[in-house]
Amino acid sequence: MSTTLPKTAAQKAETAAEVRTVLFKSAIGWCSLSHADGVLTGISMGQPNRQAAFEKLMEAGRAPVRANGIERPMVEQLKAYLNGQPDPKSGRPIGFLDWNIDQSWMTDFQRRCVDECRRIPFGQTVSYGELAAKIGSPRGARAVGGVMRTNRTPLLIPCHRVVRSGGGLGGFTSPQGVSLKSRLLTMERELLGSV
Repeated sequence: MSTTLPKTAAQKAETAAEVRTVLFKSAIGWCSLSHADGVLTGISMGQPNRQAAFEKLMEAGRAPVRANGIERPMVEQLKAYLNGQPDPKSGRPIGFLDWNIDQSWMTDFQRRCVDECRRIPFGQTVSYGELAAKIGSPRGARAVGGVMRTNRTPLLIPCHRVVRSGGGLGGFTSPQGVSLKSRLLTMERELLGSV
């Protein structure tokens, strides 16, 4: 007798719409974005070469595709951000607030945490504890750290802007680790100073 395990909300969403993944090279290394009908389901960044990025995608069961008309503007905006450039259309720093992200896999706490994180202004930081307090969980700093650690769409959910109280950067899940977190924050502050 075989048993079929129930699908998670994310698996159901992926079944309902085809998930497409595009690889691209940026100033911080090889990156990928995955989406289903324009709703972002994943971003990976900072791989040292195309092969490493490709292997990471294959481990996750994703075969990259050539960028189409929907994906090209997304890739170009991500590249501009990672190159430390403003939005070519508006001339302002790129905030990604208008991008739709998949929240089907999140609990209510995770959604509140993500929504508040997305409001952190470009080039600024808040501590894990401050973010927890803003969503009504003043003792939830560790739980906020857990949400940031499992972030599937970094940059869109700017977890690099969430730091330890006392000034330490905290962790960052990428092949380049906390050095990439530091680089992103420095780049944002430099861009703010030039626009």
